[in-house]
Amino acid sequence: MNNIRTTLLPGVGGLVLLIGALLSWRQLQFSRHGQATESFAAAIAHLGDTSVDVRLGGIYALERVARSSEADRRTIGGILSAFVGNRARDPQRGTQDAHRVTTVPGGSVNLSLRAPDIHAALGVLGRREPVRGQVLRLDRVVLPHADLASARLQDVDLHFSDLTEATFIGADLTRADLTGVRLAGANVADAVLYQADLRDAVLTGALAEGIDLRGTDLSKADLRDTNLRGARLDYSDLRGARVERRRSDRCFLETGRLRREHRLA
Repeated sequence: MNNIRTTLLPGVGGLVLLIGALLSWRQLQFSRHGQATESFAAAIAHLGDTSVDVRLGGIYALERVARSSEADRRTIGGILSAFVGNRARDPQRGTQDAHRVTTVPGGSVNLSLRAPDIHAALGVLGRREPVRGQVLRLDRVVLPHADLASARLQDVDLHFSDLTEATFIGADLTRADLTGVRLAGANVADAVLYQADLRDAVLTGALAEGIDLRGTDLSKADLRDTNLRGARLDYSDLRGARVERRRSDRCFLETGRLRREHRLA
């Protein structure tokens, strides 16, 4: 009997230690969850503050929460896209406005200077880990001179937005809804717009060298004076697009991209 007790006691002691460690771990997890919830609530409250510095703090706090909590990423993406939309949306913009520049205070100034909180929110959205199936609603926003270089904005909804002279260098806009968007003078060099919807979009004077437009719908788009050197246009739809044929043919032919798959008629 003594031998049995001697054998069992270390095992029981080990089990007690294991249970204690498990309970401590659970308590730590609950504590962290509580802290994350408090940080989340405080950050959201800061977004409505009258001070731009407080709003910036709230935006970056949400980014930290999103990095540490996968479960909150979808919600935070929705909150920040709503924040940008509420502060930069022109609900009256439609297809007919793609050729119209919406006048905004300081519109010729870089977005980071005239609206640093919106610039910061866009930056967080562009850096975030994409959430499968989530569509960021940024339609009808007026954001001239926005800087979204290298942003990851797959499936984003930007239809009817004014992004005059915005920067999208190397950005990923795969399957984005860019219907009727204004990108006049924008820099979209090396951006990926694979299977994006650019119907009725205006890209006059845009720098689009090396852009990936494979499978993109460019029907009725305005591509006059657009630099498309090195662009990939395989299986894109260019029916009704306004193109300076002589210049565009030269650009496409130099890279061997003018193929029968382009629907021009």
